[in-house]
Amino acid sequence: VLDRIHYLPGVTSASLINSAPFGMMFIRGEFGIEGQPKPKLSAGRPKIESGYFKTMGIPLLAGREFTARDTAEAPNVAIVSERIVREYFPGGPGEALGRRVRVGDRGEWLTVVGVVADIRQMGLDRDVQPMLYVPFQQERGEVFVLRFVSFVARTATPARVVESIRAEIRRTAPDLPIQSTLTMDESVAASVAPPRFRMLLLMLFAMTATLVATCGLYGLMAYAVTQRRREIGVRMALGAERRDVLRLVLTRALRIVVAGLIVGLAGAAGVTRVLQRFLFGVTPTDPIVFTIVTLLLLAVGLMAAWLPARRATRIDPCAALRAE
Repeated sequence: VLDRIHYLPGVTSASLINSAPFGMMFIRGEFGIEGQPKPKLSAGRPKIESGYFKTMGIPLLAGREFTARDTAEAPNVAIVSERIVREYFPGGPGEALGRRVRVGDRGEWLTVVGVVADIRQMGLDRDVQPMLYVPFQQERGEVFVLRFVSFVARTATPARVVESIRAEIRRTAPDLPIQSTLTMDESVAASVAPPRFRMLLLMLFAMTATLVATCGLYGLMAYAVTQRRREIGVRMALGAERRDVLRLVLTRALRIVVAGLIVGLAGAAGVTRVLQRFLFGVTPTDPIVFTIVTLLLLAVGLMAAWLPARRATRIDPCAALRAE
């Protein structure tokens, strides 16, 4: 089937793996490095065919990929991920080439022929797992591991290629069940759907809280300025200019708003630490968000003081005093 997929119209490269990224099946276990103490980390052990890294766009950092010559009769080889090199080969990828590793305590020794970049096999919110790739053709003995296979193909026309791949599988093995067909974008979207939904709810609550705070701030500042209408009338009667009154009101309002913002920002910086475990690639004290919210509340506070003060300076001072 894989040989036929290579020649399908629109397919630029294809391969297969027994545990595709973001899939439900991911086999991992202990591994050993010749001449080193037993590693404390466990490593993923996917079985792949040649061309897998090219198809998936995983960069090759050193050495070579698997080829059609890596058969069961050829010397046992393996490709390790960057994290294994980072943890156990201080000299970098070049030091790992030619060294021998094995799966488990009793597995056969495999010669490292390549090093590839890390991937997030189980999800974007999971830590990078060490990976130890072995050729599919050299693992015929592990029946259970090879009962589940995923074909991967790089193409610009996924809908048409998917139907062609399914047709090739049916033609070769009509009774073989096909679990699903997904594009990589669909797999990524499905893997982040739960946290994305939680973040959407959190964003709605945050927007509601910001709206409530904005309305409350506006109402409080407007009421505080309205209560000072008599004072404004007295100042206007004694010869104060409109701009002087506005400056006085806005200065006092600014002091109150700034004091509240300082207390609020300090509290927010502490509370957001609780959210850190729900975030990926974003710090809990994101400077852009804090700046936008600070400027918004500052503008609302000044506007809430300026509007009623502006109205108060337009009325006749005698009318303002008689109203009191």
